[in-house]
Amino acid sequence: MDSEQWSVVTEPHVMTSKGLRKPDIVAAKGGVGVIVDVQVVSGQRPLDDAHREKRSKYYSLGTTRDSRGAS
Repeated sequence: MDSEQWSVVTEPHVMTSKGLRKPDIVAAKGGVGVIVDVQVVSGQRPLDDAHREKRSKYYSLGTTRDSRGAS
């Protein structure tokens, strides 16, 4: 991302109305922002459930699409 002229911040602490958020990477370019927050999920729960929880966690920051293009 750095080589493509994205503004990149690693491990920022962002206080929201729902508490502190600590994504791994926040990147922005041309009015588009990307939040990357990696997670490891055991086989004991569905991956889609974990994805929905993580997406919900950052939705309040104004995100409207995830990496799979879901709204």
